[in-house]
Amino acid sequence: MNIQDYFDYFKQYESHILSNPIQFAMDLLSEHVGDDLVKELLILAIASTYNKAKRMRVNVLLQGSPASGKSHLVTLLMKMLPKRKYLDFSRITPHALDYMQDIIGTSNIDGKIIFITEYAGIGKQNYSLRVLLTEGKLRLLTANRKKILELKGFPSIISTTTEINIADPQMMSRLVTVNVDESEELTKKVVSYVVRNNNKIEGIKEKRKAFKYFIAKELKKYYVILEDQACEVLEKFLLSLKKTTYLRRLAVVTRSLVEARALLFQHSREKYDDKTLIATKDDAEYVINLVKDILSIQVYGLSVKHYEVYKKISEILAIQEVMTIKDLYQRIKRYIDISERYFRLLLDDLEKVGMIEVIRETRPYKVRLISYS
Repeated sequence: MNIQDYFDYFKQYESHILSNPIQFAMDLLSEHVGDDLVKELLILAIASTYNKAKRMRVNVLLQGSPASGKSHLVTLLMKMLPKRKYLDFSRITPHALDYMQDIIGTSNIDGKIIFITEYAGIGKQNYSLRVLLTEGKLRLLTANRKKILELKGFPSIISTTTEINIADPQMMSRLVTVNVDESEELTKKVVSYVVRNNNKIEGIKEKRKAFKYFIAKELKKYYVILEDQACEVLEKFLLSLKKTTYLRRLAVVTRSLVEARALLFQHSREKYDDKTLIATKDDAEYVINLVKDILSIQVYGLSVKHYEVYKKISEILAIQEVMTIKDLYQRIKRYIDISERYFRLLLDDLEKVGMIEVIRETRPYKVRLISYS
């Protein structure tokens, strides 16, 4: 079917979609149990491709163990989108990105979403990908083909990985990295859903068609400016984080998320002119609440696994202020599958950036939390 044939489905659900497009999209992803934070980030990544500004889009990396549901969630996301909106690759071999113009038949990938199933497969493409995401263009002079290969435009990259640490910290500052929920509690919910859910979500195919039409025909590209109150709350939040050099690019990422939310709600946002939307304080506060924990750790250039461990340490030490490393590990491993050796390596990293203190005056060594704000 042509996307125009989905118009009647859109009219059926128009009021639901326009009143809260994020919630409508979340409902379409409800076959994947849990991971609401991940879902919301993915939806905002899609919306970021409608920004007319020539700057980096929202790029998301999902981290988690095998069978944790990463690919399942991304597959459901693709089912919501018109096929011409995205490119889907299991992995990218060395130099494939450099020659993508020949592979896909066009040099313009602005506004495209590129799904890469396994981020680790990018490998030697890290440099090319960094340039493309930041500069919006990639030009390669090849001697063997005697021609210039070019990609232009700002795509959004969505990828998954089982790796805990990504070797290139420069790439990490261009991605919002987030762990899927691997808790025992969610595993129980997933098992119950699989066993007890005998029927598909009512009207799921019709709702997907309606959302595809919304994405293809109803969402328009705009520039986005922030109202004064939105600027104030966003600036206050960003300056409350550790002032590392990573913060500079993460500030761009965070603003892009705020603009993406305004773009999704464009039908209810005030317009500065016919090309420009105004993002509100509500947009800024929504994004801050969504990503504050992630950015609080990513600003140090650390991995999502560091964030996961640090978050659990914070919960434990909020009750018991000081704890031995051995006891802390015993508590942590109830919630996170991690070896003691690797746990100690993560503690070393967290101590180096000043997020925890390891008290070494007497044995056994103890751990105490340090505020990062």
